[in-house]
Amino acid sequence: MTVSTGESVMHPGRAPYLFCCASSDRLPAKLEIEGLDDGTPLLQQRYRDLAAVMSEVSLDEFTGPEAQARLSDLGWLAPRALRHEQIIEEIARHSPVFPARFGTIFSSLDSLAALLARHHDTIRAFLDRTTNAEEWGVKGYLDRNQARERLVEEELAGPAARLSSSPGTRFMQERKLRAQAEAKVGDWLRQTSARLKEELAHRALDAVERRLLAAGSTGTPGEMVLNWAFLVPKPEVEAFRSAGEQLGHELSDRGLVFEIAGPFPPFSFTPGLDEKQA
Repeated sequence: MTVSTGESVMHPGRAPYLFCCASSDRLPAKLEIEGLDDGTPLLQQRYRDLAAVMSEVSLDEFTGPEAQARLSDLGWLAPRALRHEQIIEEIARHSPVFPARFGTIFSSLDSLAALLARHHDTIRAFLDRTTNAEEWGVKGYLDRNQARERLVEEELAGPAARLSSSPGTRFMQERKLRAQAEAKVGDWLRQTSARLKEELAHRALDAVERRLLAAGSTGTPGEMVLNWAFLVPKPEVEAFRSAGEQLGHELSDRGLVFEIAGPFPPFSFTPGLDEKQA
């Protein structure tokens, strides 16, 4: 991780660590929350109508030759990353937020103030856009065997099946149908995914596709085939959730299971500021 240049630092060996930006008029003057480390207060750097929510951290922890090793140490990284998200979620109770990535640090308050000045309009526009909106995640997990068997059942029940009365011939026909169904699962999934995303997006301001996680890495059985984030206006949340649950119910017998989670701060929709210190 790199640190921006600046003329001064908060304390020797310490640096401002940024959690998020928020609307200054919505935050209390003093935040009764601890920062990234126990006993470290949460502070604010204000510029016009913005407030950068931050705390002090040791510069040595995030820079230098040992920093990359720490980032690979789950025991060190996990509690800090969780704390980072918890603080952003707490600030989001007061104000819309512009989340910063984990590990966004500056060498001085001056350099942080300079970021607020350079990107005031971008941050302000994002806060205004998300003032009355929440991020909701939708994940889909597919049991391919169940999906394939359902397609085979539909083929067998269809008028075009015309299966032979001979047991041997019938067995070969059914085997061929199963082989064809295996190839059709992918087509069915693509078409179904496009329809689902379109139906849910009608109730959202924006939608993005997120990285699919390998089976077993999420703690949920099954193959992850969908991973979406939606920016949903708060008045539409109940309708959005209801639509997602209904679609999930309709598709469960085909082996596609939905997981709807939220609300979250708008992590997936935050624009990049193209900053060296971020």
